[in-house]
Amino acid sequence: TMRILQQGLRYQSRFGSNAVLKNAIFNASKAPHICVSSVTEKLNQTPMRMLSTASASNLLASLRREYEEEVQSGQNEVPEDLLALKNNLEEDWRIVEEGATTTLYSKSSQKIQVSFHCQDSVEEIDSNEDQYDNEDEEALPVHFQVTLSKAGKSLILECLSDYGEARVVGVQTETEEMEESQQYQGPDFVELDEGLQESFSMFLKEELAVDDDVASFIAMQSDYTEQTQYVRFLKDAQSIIE
Repeated sequence: TMRILQQGLRYQSRFGSNAVLKNAIFNASKAPHICVSSVTEKLNQTPMRMLSTASASNLLASLRREYEEEVQSGQNEVPEDLLALKNNLEEDWRIVEEGATTTLYSKSSQKIQVSFHCQDSVEEIDSNEDQYDNEDEEALPVHFQVTLSKAGKSLILECLSDYGEARVVGVQTETEEMEESQQYQGPDFVELDEGLQESFSMFLKEELAVDDDVASFIAMQSDYTEQTQYVRFLKDAQSIIE
């Protein structure tokens, strides 16, 4: 409509004819137009798909049943051995729990940080595979990361807490001013000289103080946090669906 009127105005400017303008106005009145109110009315009349009451009730019942079973299981209290180990480690580490993650900050003069996620377990397939299969629900090795920072650069050790022992499985360095995608991801650790691998392992335990006690804490804390986060998930899911 507006385009037709504009054409008429241009013709009037060029030829000075009111007849042309009148003709453009007449054509504009015949042009199809959209009625916003009628479109809105039709949209409001469109049926919305609602959740099935039966399926929602069934899911809520299942969630409540699972939640009650987990709460009554007695596994949501901090185990005494974990609490004792944590209290012992807090002499040298500041331990921060945030949701599913736990971070340990060294109280020494060095900037050392240990971090892990409760679901970051590793199912290794190696010569010890039968050992894992034969033990009933034995905890899998938990992956954790140890970072030593100095002057804008960081040495990162990728480790596993395997049966209460800290084991290095990867190494790399990072520079603050470089984007993550540009960082070198480090060598293949298993292809390093065995002497160099052993040196990294000794450095982890003796210089960074990530010993067997820290490894045991990581495994136990990961298992406990996983349990508490699962119970929280069950509770949150219920509140969302209700």
